[in-house]
Amino acid sequence: MKNILIILTWVVCWGALSAQTGFEFYSSDSLNNLSVSGVVELGNERFVLAGIKSTISSGKRDIVLYLLSEEGDLLQSELYQYPNYSLINTGVFVESDTSFLLTGLANGINGSKLWVGHFSNDLGFISEEVYDYDLPKIELMNVRRESDTTLIFTGWLGGSQPYAAKINLLNKTLHIVKYVGYADYLFDIFPRKDSLGYLMLGDDKMYLTDSAFNITRVIDKPMGYLNGSLADGFKDTTYVFTSKIHYGLLEPDSTAFLVCETGMSDWSVLKSQLLADTISLVNNMKLRPYAASKKSLAQNTKDIFVGGINSAKFFPIDRPSKFVLGKYDDELDELWQKEYGDNQMFYFMVGLLTTSDGGCAMFGYRVQYTNSDRQEAYILKVNEGGVVTGETIIPIQNLFFVYPNPAKNSIQFDLPNTYSNSYLQLIDISGRIVLVQKIKDYEPINISFLPKGIYGYQILDTTGALLGVGKLVKE
Repeated sequence: MKNILIILTWVVCWGALSAQTGFEFYSSDSLNNLSVSGVVELGNERFVLAGIKSTISSGKRDIVLYLLSEEGDLLQSELYQYPNYSLINTGVFVESDTSFLLTGLANGINGSKLWVGHFSNDLGFISEEVYDYDLPKIELMNVRRESDTTLIFTGWLGGSQPYAAKINLLNKTLHIVKYVGYADYLFDIFPRKDSLGYLMLGDDKMYLTDSAFNITRVIDKPMGYLNGSLADGFKDTTYVFTSKIHYGLLEPDSTAFLVCETGMSDWSVLKSQLLADTISLVNNMKLRPYAASKKSLAQNTKDIFVGGINSAKFFPIDRPSKFVLGKYDDELDELWQKEYGDNQMFYFMVGLLTTSDGGCAMFGYRVQYTNSDRQEAYILKVNEGGVVTGETIIPIQNLFFVYPNPAKNSIQFDLPNTYSNSYLQLIDISGRIVLVQKIKDYEPINISFLPKGIYGYQILDTTGALLGVGKLVKE
């Protein structure tokens, strides 16, 4: 595979995670930052969780993939790196019954590239495409899959200039448009109901474009600021999106979602509904709802879920917040609203996903707001009634990555600094220990003398306590 290092950790084969049940994931962020950027349900009753791992010392970012069982048990994890670039995941999509697509930004010192990877359902690499473009560095990208052969993007470039882009997966071409003279943040893009182009959701405006992304009409905000997302689809000529309503100088904003109808000459708000319309109190602080930052709406065949957080203050993260989720029928009548979380955390929802059992998975991160350097990637699964179906914890000591993998002559480990005195045991398939060596973060380890094959490894501290396990392929 060109330009990508694959780092594999098989935790189910080598033990230590038998107590996990469900869909709550987190890892310590005091040394390395792990956040969730997308979740997709595969056709084999499994889930892929796509995250971003940031190394604070270098500022580099890489993509982490987790393969989960239907119950949320961790089956496998892999780390994907792009040499000399920070690789940031922006979307994950089911490709077929046996594979999925991963999109990302490869940000370097002198610019960015658009990256699309194709993977099997067991996280195996199939192929990749990298797209160059002659525009300023992309600062945000939100992506949708328009069809089997087309991905559409929107966001903003350096200098806060909005843009839209389209990738044709069949002929591997990129069409990208920068909107000169506009100063707006574009949060979402959706094919228009009249099939004439696209609808883009800005910070305080909506934009209608033709099929080549030329703006044909600008619509002033119908209510509040729009900084949310559009539903995956809605009937007839209507759209559902989230918006912010300001309560006044002394009150924070609150999230509403709207059903609107738009055409070439008219625009009307058909219905509006406030998410979490009762004020909650945590530690005597008022909580108001904010929409999930990337994907606040998700839809199945009969219902729409609206998600976000109830927070005393959006930032800084030294105040409490909770996940908030509402479920509505196809007429946008409320079925239920629920809150999730405790009073000791700042919960931040990035997005949500409807699941085949009629429920919903919410993903993002949470922070112990009394100790704000501890950020935890977080995903919570509920059933159709809003009942949590289980929780799983991935301790930081299990987040070890070895690379390259497969390897020929040497390997390195990505280790938390707190385990600088740990050592490695390498074990062949017969169970024989073939290597014992003290290891440090990113320090090369010679394996050139070992026969080709599959090896298990254990990371232990100086007392012999097990810190992490994994699998290594020697070529």
